[in-house]
Amino acid sequence: SQREANVLIRSRLREIGEDFGQAATLNEVLTEKPRNGWSAACDNAANGVPVLTLSAVTGYNFDPTAIKRTSLATDPSAHYWLRDGDLLITRSNTPTLVGHAAIYSGEPSSCIYPDLVMRIPVDAEKADTRFVWYWLQAPQVRDFIERNAKGTSPTMKKISQGIVMAIPFPKASLREQQQV
Repeated sequence: SQREANVLIRSRLREIGEDFGQAATLNEVLTEKPRNGWSAACDNAANGVPVLTLSAVTGYNFDPTAIKRTSLATDPSAHYWLRDGDLLITRSNTPTLVGHAAIYSGEPSSCIYPDLVMRIPVDAEKADTRFVWYWLQAPQVRDFIERNAKGTSPTMKKISQGIVMAIPFPKASLREQQQV
């Protein structure tokens, strides 16, 4: 079952952290700082530009149907356009859902990611995006995020760019990550 598979994956991720140690941080395998998207006002116009909703990333699986549409003017050179394979992380949600991550599948194409999500720019020479995605589900990462998430409401927490960059990351070579 999916539940049993998830338990095995989390168990293996905990072992990986112990095997390689956590002397590094996520920041050490990024090309630049994570960045929030743009939360455009959405009117769901039939010909509007797709904008991801927070639920597109929740649950560690990308949901290409979790979109709204905006008819606002967009800038073709803006930072908020997604590229196939982008790693995304929620920066605001309930305590158990904040920090969920998913990999954008390329669909819908010409899609914007919202302000409540950050793009994590993984350096392909230092880290494997799928490994980072799996690692963000590791129990030790979840513990770190839940300890560091802030917010006055007990039901809604946020993580900052600094917290994301400080996430513990194993000292594993790119080859070791790909083997895992």
